[in-house]
Amino acid sequence: IFHPDSPGKLCWDLGLLMLVMYNAFVVPVDVSYGLPEWPELDYAEYGIDALFAVDLLLNFRTAYWSHQGELVRDARLISQRYMAFWFWVDLMATVPFDLLIKAAAINSTTSLTVLGFLKTPRLLRLGRLIRFIDRFQNAKILKIGSLFLFMVMLAHWLACIWYGLYRY
Repeated sequence: IFHPDSPGKLCWDLGLLMLVMYNAFVVPVDVSYGLPEWPELDYAEYGIDALFAVDLLLNFRTAYWSHQGELVRDARLISQRYMAFWFWVDLMATVPFDLLIKAAAINSTTSLTVLGFLKTPRLLRLGRLIRFIDRFQNAKILKIGSLFLFMVMLAHWLACIWYGLYRY
Protein backbone atom coordinates (compact mmCIF):
# COMPACT_ATOMS: atom_id res chain seq x y z
CA ILE A 1 0.00 0.00 0.00
CA PHE A 2 1.40 3.39 -1.03
CA HIS A 3 1.46 6.31 1.38
CA PRO A 4 -0.49 9.25 -0.12
CA ASP A 5 2.10 11.82 1.02
CA SER A 6 5.26 9.97 0.00
CA PRO A 7 7.68 11.87 -2.26
CA GLY A 8 7.30 9.25 -5.00
CA LYS A 9 3.52 9.54 -4.98
CA LEU A 10 3.75 13.33 -5.01
CA CYS A 11 6.09 13.25 -8.03
CA TRP A 12 3.79 10.78 -9.80
CA ASP A 13 0.77 13.01 -9.14
CA LEU A 14 2.60 16.12 -10.35
CA GLY A 15 3.65 14.32 -13.54
CA LEU A 16 0.08 13.22 -14.16
CA LEU A 17 -1.16 16.74 -13.50
CA MET A 18 1.13 17.98 -16.27
CA LEU A 19 -0.45 15.41 -18.57
CA VAL A 20 -3.93 16.50 -17.43
CA MET A 21 -3.07 20.08 -18.34
CA TYR A 22 -1.78 18.89 -21.73
CA ASN A 23 -5.10 17.11 -22.31
CA ALA A 24 -7.07 20.14 -21.14
CA PHE A 25 -5.31 22.21 -23.81
CA VAL A 26 -5.08 19.73 -26.69
CA VAL A 27 -8.51 18.07 -26.58
CA PRO A 28 -10.53 21.27 -27.21
CA VAL A 29 -8.11 22.28 -29.97
CA ASP A 30 -8.49 18.84 -31.56
CA VAL A 31 -12.28 18.94 -31.33
CA SER A 32 -12.70 22.43 -32.78
CA TYR A 33 -9.73 22.96 -35.11
CA GLY A 34 -8.65 19.39 -35.77
CA LEU A 35 -5.07 18.31 -35.27
CA PRO A 36 -2.97 17.00 -38.15
CA GLU A 37 -2.73 13.22 -38.46
CA TRP A 38 0.69 12.45 -37.04
CA PRO A 39 1.28 8.87 -35.94
CA GLU A 40 3.82 10.11 -33.39
CA LEU A 41 1.19 12.32 -31.76
CA ASP A 42 -1.26 9.40 -31.66
CA TYR A 43 1.37 7.17 -30.05
CA ALA A 44 2.16 9.85 -27.47
CA GLU A 45 -1.54 10.18 -26.61
CA TYR A 46 -1.90 6.41 -26.28
CA GLY A 47 1.16 6.43 -24.03
CA ILE A 48 -0.51 9.10 -21.89
CA ASP A 49 -3.66 6.97 -21.74
CA ALA A 50 -1.52 4.00 -20.66
CA LEU A 51 0.00 6.07 -17.83
CA PHE A 52 -3.48 7.02 -16.67
CA ALA A 53 -4.50 3.35 -16.81
CA VAL A 54 -1.53 2.52 -14.58
CA ASP A 55 -2.58 5.30 -12.24
CA LEU A 56 -6.11 3.93 -12.18
CA LEU A 57 -4.68 0.66 -10.87
CA LEU A 58 -2.34 2.41 -8.42
CA ASN A 59 -5.29 4.22 -6.87
CA PHE A 60 -6.53 0.86 -5.60
CA ARG A 61 -3.27 0.54 -3.65
CA THR A 62 -2.94 4.11 -2.33
CA ALA A 63 -3.88 4.80 1.28
CA TYR A 64 -5.95 7.85 2.14
CA TRP A 65 -6.62 10.12 5.10
CA SER A 66 -10.01 9.63 6.75
CA HIS A 67 -12.13 12.53 7.98
CA GLN A 68 -10.81 11.82 11.49
CA GLY A 69 -7.24 12.34 10.27
CA GLU A 70 -6.31 8.64 10.38
CA LEU A 71 -4.37 6.97 7.60
CA VAL A 72 -6.52 4.20 6.10
CA ARG A 73 -4.37 1.36 4.76
CA ASP A 74 -7.00 -1.37 4.48
CA ALA A 75 -7.13 -2.45 0.82
CA ARG A 76 -10.84 -3.25 1.02
CA LEU A 77 -11.71 0.22 2.38
CA ILE A 78 -9.45 1.89 -0.17
CA SER A 79 -11.16 0.00 -3.00
CA GLN A 80 -14.64 0.77 -1.70
CA ARG A 81 -13.89 4.46 -1.42
CA TYR A 82 -12.29 4.64 -4.87
CA MET A 83 -15.04 2.59 -6.53
CA ALA A 84 -17.73 4.81 -5.00
CA PHE A 85 -17.05 7.65 -7.46
CA TRP A 86 -13.57 8.44 -8.76
CA PHE A 87 -12.95 5.03 -10.34
CA TRP A 88 -15.80 5.56 -12.80
CA VAL A 89 -14.63 9.07 -13.67
CA ASP A 90 -11.06 7.84 -14.18
CA LEU A 91 -12.26 4.85 -16.21
CA MET A 92 -14.35 6.98 -18.58
CA ALA A 93 -11.40 9.34 -19.02
CA THR A 94 -8.97 6.49 -19.68
CA VAL A 95 -10.87 4.39 -22.24
CA PRO A 96 -9.53 5.38 -25.68
CA PHE A 97 -12.88 5.69 -27.46
CA ASP A 98 -11.20 7.25 -30.49
CA LEU A 99 -8.95 4.20 -30.86
CA LEU A 100 -11.99 1.91 -30.72
CA ILE A 101 -13.62 3.83 -33.57
CA LYS A 102 -10.39 3.75 -35.57
CA ALA A 103 -10.18 0.00 -35.00
CA ALA A 104 -13.66 -0.33 -36.49
CA ALA A 105 -12.10 1.14 -39.66
CA ILE A 106 -14.79 3.76 -40.16
CA ASN A 107 -13.28 6.42 -42.39
CA SER A 108 -15.35 9.41 -43.39
CA THR A 109 -15.36 13.12 -42.72
CA THR A 110 -18.16 12.69 -40.18
CA SER A 111 -16.34 9.96 -38.30
CA LEU A 112 -13.17 12.08 -38.15
CA THR A 113 -15.20 14.87 -36.54
CA VAL A 114 -16.68 12.36 -34.11
CA LEU A 115 -13.16 11.17 -33.23
CA GLY A 116 -12.41 14.62 -31.84
CA PHE A 117 -15.55 14.58 -29.73
CA LEU A 118 -14.71 11.11 -28.44
CA LYS A 119 -11.62 12.59 -26.81
CA THR A 120 -13.68 14.92 -24.59
CA PRO A 121 -14.08 12.37 -21.75
CA ARG A 122 -10.36 12.90 -21.20
CA LEU A 123 -11.30 16.27 -19.73
CA LEU A 124 -12.83 14.36 -16.82
CA ARG A 125 -9.26 13.96 -15.63
CA LEU A 126 -9.46 17.54 -14.43
CA GLY A 127 -11.11 16.01 -11.37
CA ARG A 128 -7.60 14.84 -10.50
CA LEU A 129 -6.53 18.47 -10.32
CA ILE A 130 -9.36 19.19 -7.92
CA ARG A 131 -8.42 16.20 -5.75
CA PHE A 132 -4.78 17.28 -5.72
CA ILE A 133 -5.54 20.86 -4.67
CA ASP A 134 -7.96 19.66 -1.99
CA ARG A 135 -5.07 17.84 -0.31
CA PHE A 136 -3.54 21.19 0.60
CA GLN A 137 -6.00 22.72 3.05
CA ASN A 138 -4.17 25.97 3.81
CA ALA A 139 -2.35 26.65 0.56
CA LYS A 140 -4.04 29.90 -0.39
CA ILE A 141 -1.54 30.76 -3.13
CA LEU A 142 -2.12 27.36 -4.72
CA LYS A 143 -5.87 27.96 -4.72
CA ILE A 144 -5.43 31.43 -6.23
CA GLY A 145 -3.12 29.99 -8.88
CA SER A 146 -5.57 27.23 -9.68
CA LEU A 147 -8.39 29.79 -10.00
CA PHE A 148 -6.28 31.79 -12.45
CA LEU A 149 -5.41 28.63 -14.37
CA PHE A 150 -9.08 27.65 -14.46
CA MET A 151 -10.02 31.05 -15.90
CA VAL A 152 -7.34 30.77 -18.60
CA MET A 153 -8.50 27.26 -19.49
CA LEU A 154 -12.13 28.41 -19.56
CA ALA A 155 -11.22 31.22 -21.97
CA HIS A 156 -9.34 28.68 -24.12
CA TRP A 157 -12.30 26.28 -24.13
CA LEU A 158 -14.76 29.05 -25.00
CA ALA A 159 -12.56 30.20 -27.88
CA CYS A 160 -12.41 26.63 -29.18
CA ILE A 161 -16.18 26.24 -28.79
CA TRP A 162 -16.86 29.48 -30.67
CA TYR A 163 -14.56 28.45 -33.49
CA GLY A 164 -16.13 25.00 -33.55
CA LEU A 165 -19.61 26.52 -33.79
CA TYR A 166 -18.44 28.75 -36.63
CA ARG A 167 -16.79 25.83 -38.41
CA TYR A 168 -19.77 23.45 -38.19
